[in-house]
Amino acid sequence: MRVQPSIAGITVAVIVALGCFSQTDRCCAADPPSAIQWATGLAPAAGLAFDENGTAFICNYRRSGTIGRILSDGTAAIWCDLDEESPGKTKTLPTSVAIDSEGRLVVADSANGRLLRIDGEKRIAVIAARFEGLAFEQVFAVTLREPAGDAPGAEIVFAATLKKTGEDFEAFLFVLDLKTSVLRKLDFNLSLPVSTAITPDGKWLVVIESPQNRVWKYSLMEAEQADEPAFERLAELGGHANALKLPLGVCPSNQIGSVFVVAGHRQEVLEIHLKSGQTLRTFPLSAQHGVACALRGQELFVVIR
Repeated sequence: MRVQPSIAGITVAVIVALGCFSQTDRCCAADPPSAIQWATGLAPAAGLAFDENGTAFICNYRRSGTIGRILSDGTAAIWCDLDEESPGKTKTLPTSVAIDSEGRLVVADSANGRLLRIDGEKRIAVIAARFEGLAFEQVFAVTLREPAGDAPGAEIVFAATLKKTGEDFEAFLFVLDLKTSVLRKLDFNLSLPVSTAITPDGKWLVVIESPQNRVWKYSLMEAEQADEPAFERLAELGGHANALKLPLGVCPSNQIGSVFVVAGHRQEVLEIHLKSGQTLRTFPLSAQHGVACALRGQELFVVIR
């Protein structure tokens, strides 16, 4: 059976901005943040990321297979058509996007099982498509770890499925070292890691496993010092997800040591403390199912469908 982490079949989405987040004095802890519709026209709904200038890059803007760009002044347009520009010019389905320190986009092409990198001139390169001779069936859940201080070079963490036997597939987490191009698999059995995020300090990898509705954390610092570091369960989201109501989004709020989790099946965004696993705050999505999130300054942007 084919693993289905993607959101194929969803045709319309919007992005809302939940304002008034303070990572220092928590000025709005007593009052819920306001929700403002920020952008529309995602088809299907998928990931987004902001660069250092506040420019947003969004998967499937206006139609499937594109990367949209929204400037800080609100100007929006299709920035890159992957169906036309990517190697092979095959039908693509970008499901996750991240931006490195040089402003290049790293995009998961779920339809073709490829990890793509796009530079400022919109030149597209395939940087990962197989592991130990086996081609990826799907690639999704991309996040980046940039070097800090004496830390190792930049790494990409992503989820992908590999064919097991017959029509069955297994999902794994992979780490690609951008300096050495070495690709390794994390030795941990997650049935479907649909979303990943690395905290800005580079210490923690946070993973959503669905449809088990679990959130895991993985110490990247310990991973550098041990042969077989263990994942630790961070939170249980409860309930039973289905193909249209997966808890898909996670993004860090490192100032207070927490992460935001978009619990699509609960129609909520949760702020979960990284150390204790406690839910610090809960924000309703007004009967909408969230699929991705990104933090920019004091605003949390949530892709909903």
